[in-house]
Amino acid sequence: MPFLRKLLPKKFLNYYSGFKQKQIAEKKQGNKKLSANDFQKILKDEFGIEKGSIVVVHSSIDRLNIDLSAKEILNALMEAVGEEGTLLFPTYPALPSYEFLISGEVWDIKRTPSFSGLLSEVARRTAGSKRSLHPTKSVCAIGKNAEYFINEHHLSPYPYDKQSPYFKVIEQSGISIGLGVTSNYFSSTHVVDDYFKDDFPVMPYHKQIFEAKCLDYDREIKIVRTYAHNIRKMKFNIPLYFKKYVSSEIARDFQLFGMDFFYVKSKPLFDRMCELVENRITIYKKIYYKPSKIFK
Repeated sequence: MPFLRKLLPKKFLNYYSGFKQKQIAEKKQGNKKLSANDFQKILKDEFGIEKGSIVVVHSSIDRLNIDLSAKEILNALMEAVGEEGTLLFPTYPALPSYEFLISGEVWDIKRTPSFSGLLSEVARRTAGSKRSLHPTKSVCAIGKNAEYFINEHHLSPYPYDKQSPYFKVIEQSGISIGLGVTSNYFSSTHVVDDYFKDDFPVMPYHKQIFEAKCLDYDREIKIVRTYAHNIRKMKFNIPLYFKKYVSSEIARDFQLFGMDFFYVKSKPLFDRMCELVENRITIYKKIYYKPSKIFK
């Protein structure tokens, strides 16, 4: 899609974007609008969120027919996990990883906005939030253990490695949820890629390790070494993968009132995905497998 955007006239892209937004709006009009009470009930009954929970949130407010602002949704989530809990939000830049890194732009931990949905940007701007120092896969955390989750993200060139917030959520038996999105937006599937590294059946990254300039909270330039995903290989169907290979008790997509949601238990899913990798089953298409990994 980024390649097509460069070729297609801006007028066409604007029309297409407006058409899609109109379709979403029309669909929402035909469904029940969620109230604050409805939303709290979903958090409790569908996601099992309680005081002390660790929750990674993926969202598209535009696709939620809800009678709450983004800030009110964030407040509801914060109330649900309480003072002992932690919320995490992917806060990626506008461009895909490779395009952002070759641009040479300096990533600013304080000022580079999140393009992972309006809710993630509101979370990033919330007082007390902490953001990991990573130019393409940063995470914003709010709550008691925010610092623990984000403080080592820059230490490995693999963005979903053991130092990342994504892996630490697995270690702490957290969950991931989707609000208005399917599990195709579930970032932490890539933790398995980085856990196996060279033994993973697919090389999901470009070979080059980039040295990205990042401006930290002390306003000092830090160099973060990182791989960039090869966008051509990021063609998968995670909802189908879950349905075929993973118990619905561990991970599932579902709809309520015509809206998309997903739920993931991080540790059990990681364990199951590792088992599947041993049998050469991944989210990636077989055309991207290394020749030696196609067959046992």
